[in-house]
Amino acid sequence: MPATPYIDIHTHRHVSAADIFAVENVFATDIQKFRTEKDRLFSAGIHPWHINELTLEKDISSIDEFCADPNVFAIGEAGLDRICKVPFGLQEDVFNCQLEIAGKHGKPIIVHCVKANQEIISIYRKSKSNSILIFHGFNNNLQIAGKLLDHGFYLSFGQALLNQKSNAFRIFKQIPNESIFLETDDSGYSIEEIFAEAARIKKISVIDLRKTVYNISKNA
Repeated sequence: MPATPYIDIHTHRHVSAADIFAVENVFATDIQKFRTEKDRLFSAGIHPWHINELTLEKDISSIDEFCADPNVFAIGEAGLDRICKVPFGLQEDVFNCQLEIAGKHGKPIIVHCVKANQEIISIYRKSKSNSILIFHGFNNNLQIAGKLLDHGFYLSFGQALLNQKSNAFRIFKQIPNESIFLETDDSGYSIEEIFAEAARIKKISVIDLRKTVYNISKNA
């Protein structure tokens, strides 16, 4: 029986390995360069850094069309960023649009969030969306983690787990196994390295962790 694959929920690299299911990030401006392929998964969205009012209508349309493909696993990155130069109100409008697209296609959202957790919660609640939110690259404190988990959101952890001084490392053991994803993002680490450290912190086997994350992904 084949081993349960690793799930890399968010990466900026193309990964070709039989035992890794990697969700490859595609920015809206790059969608035309991509063609979905069998056994290759994608996420596509408008990152708050890349919002351009001149191309916004076209970008939203491109995402909507691209995300109809079954090989597109999720919308994203999408979200809010308080230290970004793009006007915050515009970011909120674009995030709301992507919530609607996610709901239309029944797909989760890979969330980019910087200093805007409460605003994302508020927009999500007002939207009455049923889409799953996955907060990628989570590296915040336990209080914020608790608020997000209380709303049924998921937390994705990456390279910060390999830094013992990080918030992610400190709180990871206390995050319920059924609420986590793992990712490589744009780091130089492999998903195998991330899983190995995550399993060590949790004091469970890598095989068991792979099964847990894989089962979560099937229901996302």
